[in-house]
Order: sequence, then C-alpha cells, then structure tokens
Amino acid sequence: MKGLYTPQPLNYKKIMDSDYAQNILIKTMQEGAIPIHVAFIMDGNRRYSKVHGMTIAEGLFRGSQAMTKVVERCFLLGIRGVTWYTFSIENFKRPKEQIDPVMEVLKYLFVNYAQPGGLLERHQCAIRVLGRLDLLDDDMRETIDIATKQSCHQTKRFLNVYLAYTSRDEIARAVRVSAEECCRGKISPTAITAQSLAARMYAVDDPPVDLLVRTSGVRRMSDFLL
Repeated sequence: MKGLYTPQPLNYKKIMDSDYAQNILIKTMQEGAIPIHVAFIMDGNRRYSKVHGMTIAEGLFRGSQAMTKVVERCFLLGIRGVTWYTFSIENFKRPKEQIDPVMEVLKYLFVNYAQPGGLLERHQCAIRVLGRLDLLDDDMRETIDIATKQSCHQTKRFLNVYLAYTSRDEIARAVRVSAEECCRGKISPTAITAQSLAARMYAVDDPPVDLLVRTSGVRRMSDFLL
C-alpha cells in the first residue's frame, strides 16, 4: 500500500458541482501509475452536517452523493477496484438516531446502484458488502442480497463496501474458523499461520490496496484493513 493519503476535508459542494473529485484522485496518483485498487475511509459527515446546519440524514445523503461520484471517477480513470469503509462495529454504540440515517442512506445506494442502468451495470462492476451482516436488520440484508446477486456476473470491476466491520473482528473470525477446523481434525495446529489466516479474510481474492484515502483529513486507520 502506498500509504494513508489524508487530503483536506472533501468539499462536498465542489464535488457535486465540478470535476473536484477527479482532481483529488489525479493529485494522489501523480507520483506513479494508476493504482489497481483504491480504498476510502469515509469520515467527516457528521461534522459537515453540523457546520452547515443540516440534519445528520441530509449530511449523509450529500456525502453519499459525493462518494458515488468519486467511485465513478475512479472507474473512469481506469481503476479496477474501489473499497469503501462506511460503518464500524463500534459505531453501533452510537445513539439510534445517528445509526438509522446511515442505514437508510446505504440502503438507498444499494438499490440505486443495482437498478438497470445504475452504477454497477454502467461500469460492469460487482458489489460485495463485507462485515458482520448478522448485525443488520432483515430489510438491509435482503437489500444487500439483491444487489450482490444482480451484479455478481459482472467481473470487469469491483466495489467492496465494508459495513459493520473492524479489522480486529475480521482477524478474530479467521482465528475462530481455524480453531474450529483444528478441533474437527481438518487441520493441524501447526497449519495455522499468518498465511492461512490471510486466506480467511473477506477479500482474499482481491488485489492489495494500492492507495488508502481518508476523506476527513484525519490521519487514522480506524481499525480498517490492518
């Protein structure tokens, strides 16, 4: 990975009204070739909402529009895969009135992306939603299932959305699966290695992330893809 790129906080109005998003991406790639796989840690929506006198829902929707345009720009620039970290398991500790708008916006995006002529079809892109999906409500899981099934045959590009996720939980899951297989005699204890755990990660078949961008300007990994 080239490193964590932390630009100035994204100006969502500029992103929606111009080629600002494309310019941000081009600046990050001036030092080398176009990356294959770019990841984004979404951050700053609540602060943006507060500063601009919006409700959390309004700020989140504006941010989702901005991020959609960034994803489109990535694909148009020739980037094959985009990973988008939207919601941590730790975020479930927030008040319900802060969680519900996030889920509603994401649900809207999944439906919108997967519709005929939507982002996924236009860019021949498969979407995967990765994380503790068991923590989501039935309606959200059904929405995710429809979007992933409708796009799974498209292999030119991929969009990963990490939802209800932390790296620590993903690592713990890999260890737990390995321990269960060991107890059943499927593998020996000595077979549990860093490589075998890596093979049990959600996106094991994806190319490694070349560039990681955090949108708020804060320099922090937030327990993502450690």
